[in-house]
Amino acid sequence: MPNKTVHTIFNPTAGGGRAEKLRPRLLSGIAERFGSDYSLDVTSRQGDATASARRAIEAGAGLVITVGGDGTIHETVNGFFKDREMINPSCELGIVDCGSGSGLALSLGLPPSIEQQLDLIARQDSCTIDLGRVVTSSNAGEKVERIFASECQVGIGGAVVAEVGAMHKRLGGTLAYGIGSIKQVFRFNGQAMTVELSNNEKVARGLLGLAIGNGSCIAGGMKLTPAAELNDGLFDVLMIHDMSILTRLWNFLKIYRGTHIDTPHVSIFRSDRITIESENPVLVSADGELLGVTPCEFELIPAALKVKCRL
Repeated sequence: MPNKTVHTIFNPTAGGGRAEKLRPRLLSGIAERFGSDYSLDVTSRQGDATASARRAIEAGAGLVITVGGDGTIHETVNGFFKDREMINPSCELGIVDCGSGSGLALSLGLPPSIEQQLDLIARQDSCTIDLGRVVTSSNAGEKVERIFASECQVGIGGAVVAEVGAMHKRLGGTLAYGIGSIKQVFRFNGQAMTVELSNNEKVARGLLGLAIGNGSCIAGGMKLTPAAELNDGLFDVLMIHDMSILTRLWNFLKIYRGTHIDTPHVSIFRSDRITIESENPVLVSADGELLGVTPCEFELIPAALKVKCRL
């Protein structure tokens, strides 16, 4: 692979195919701002973005532009790491959001249009954000370890991610994740969980799930951890208590405004390390991607990644 300063990772299937429709406009916009000799990889399968970012950074790229949604960003961020270490801490990430969820883009405050996002990447200094590391297990019992940028979901949130497949994403992020959430409001059974935080505090109770928030927004515009900041050195940990279906429905719309945290049906903690065990295995997702099942561990990596944004 040639040693290019700017490398672009393009996921044509992002946003239910929206990215592919925008391909000529996107690539032309990148060439106008960075020159036509930037390197480009087009993803075709899971893991491509991680491998592409890792190759480019090892070859000397100073800026990696990822074009896609939260899943593509998630894979790209993992490509900044090798053997649990950053390959080049000075390498910057630029994001062109074409996804259905847009969780990280909302948390970063990225502008809405493609042209504005490209202008920001070309002209804006980078901000340094925290990242998270999650360790969980696959359904086959194999260890799964991933880096995440925005958030992780354990329990009902993981079940929503499983509900929202590629077909549903064609509806658009807000509608797809809203429908998926409503379905799980009726279906998901609360579990006895034990949560241990970095101050050795343990909480054991019946929960629908937890959100480990590095950023304030998740896919579809929900504000599960509305006070979370990407650069404050701590996760916001939302524990969702078990509750009746009627109470679940009453609280659901509040998630879009972030006012659910004012109800007695959730608890908020702040921590840089979390361990979660559950009576029965429940799904674990990160940045909208399914990873595995409980038990799981989370660790915050402070000031880990330079991102083109205006935090």
